[in-house]
Amino acid sequence: MMNSPMTAQKSSALKFVFLLVGVLSLAYVGVFSVEAQPLTTLAVGYPARSIGSIQLYIAQERGFFREEGLQVNLTQIRGDVAKAGMLAGDLFAYNSVAASARAFQAGAPLKILAINT
Repeated sequence: MMNSPMTAQKSSALKFVFLLVGVLSLAYVGVFSVEAQPLTTLAVGYPARSIGSIQLYIAQERGFFREEGLQVNLTQIRGDVAKAGMLAGDLFAYNSVAASARAFQAGAPLKILAINT
């Protein structure tokens, strides 16, 4: 039996359709199988509303925390309360070297990452 040109075109078209369906199926599975990861919530304190804490608000406003998978709750708190929060593990970071150093001296497992001068 001899294939006519019309049968060859139909065969090519059918192969193309199957290929297209396969590619689209893989794309569909790839796009919709990605689940959003839950954000890690952290409490970050600062001592006063001043220019010394502006970097925290800029990072939050521009989505830098979210890009890193973090939901940061910024809270203005006094240094003695921050020290207690860091010792209890309720406060992840505090934007004051002096209060953080006192918490470290009291046994909080802290690291000072940067100092703004």
